[in-house]
Amino acid sequence: MEDIKVHTDDLKTVVYIDMEEYRRNNPKTVRKNVTVPEYLVVLGKQQNINFSAVLTEALKNKLDI
Repeated sequence: MEDIKVHTDDLKTVVYIDMEEYRRNNPKTVRKNVTVPEYLVVLGKQQNINFSAVLTEALKNKLDI
């Protein structure tokens, strides 16, 4: 913080932001096309798997969030 230059009347402060809470409360989604083996698609459909939910969970696990 010492290296941040401010004008005479300005104030420096630290702001904590919980990014995980922000993401939960601002859930913008985007459409992605993915390629997976056909047999997994067949098995997933037979078990009524939500592919988007599984991919989202897997990405969160992979990214440790």
